[in-house]
Amino acid sequence: MFCTNCGAQIEDGLNFCTNCGSPVEQPMPAPAAPAPAPAPAPQPVPAAAPMPQPAPQPVQQQPQPVMLDPLAPASVPLSQVGGETSPSICTCPNCGVKVRVNVPRANCTVNITCGKCGHKFPMQVRMD
Repeated sequence: MFCTNCGAQIEDGLNFCTNCGSPVEQPMPAPAAPAPAPAPAPQPVPAAAPMPQPAPQPVQQQPQPVMLDPLAPASVPLSQVGGETSPSICTCPNCGVKVRVNVPRANCTVNITCGKCGHKFPMQVRMD
């Protein structure tokens, strides 16, 4: 199967592309023969409607400042990395699944998307 967004090959059973993070459209199974429609059930007498409750107000959170290390490599999505790559395996910190990715042959940090749960996380690449 291939990603409809970036064209990367995707392993069967994954819910997200490990290259660009797009949701994977699962193939739809062939429709089964239609089941006979059940007879309509008798409708109960409606009870008095409850009083509507006011919607909770969202809590405004202040954005936290991000401190950047000017000597640290920039983190980029795998779909934007060019050049030679090497296969690698990392573990999703959210669901624990092993994620197979092709990473650049350079010292850098890349953004990985777990194909199972969709969690995005950084991965340090070191070519010593």
